[in-house]
Amino acid sequence: FFPEDTGRHHGNRIPCTIGYHFIIRDGQIHTWYYARSIDATLHFRNDIYFANYLTNYIRKRLNFRSSAPDIEAGNLTINIANLHCSKALYGALDKF
Repeated sequence: FFPEDTGRHHGNRIPCTIGYHFIIRDGQIHTWYYARSIDATLHFRNDIYFANYLTNYIRKRLNFRSSAPDIEAGNLTINIANLHCSKALYGALDKF
């Protein structure tokens, strides 16, 4: 993480995603997603969606370029240092 790469000095938000780790075991691609901070009501669903989307994109590219048997989607593990929710949106957690 390099602050100068985020645009923060221009008043933009600092990205919450730290990184992704992909590993293929037993014909499955497994994903670990590391995040600095995620708002449970505003961004958590999107982060899950995009982590799965990225995993499937990589899986399809590997299957397209490889003569190996088809790689299937495996587990998605998310590690969040700070899962939070503002008081104003706390009631929205009931919808989960």
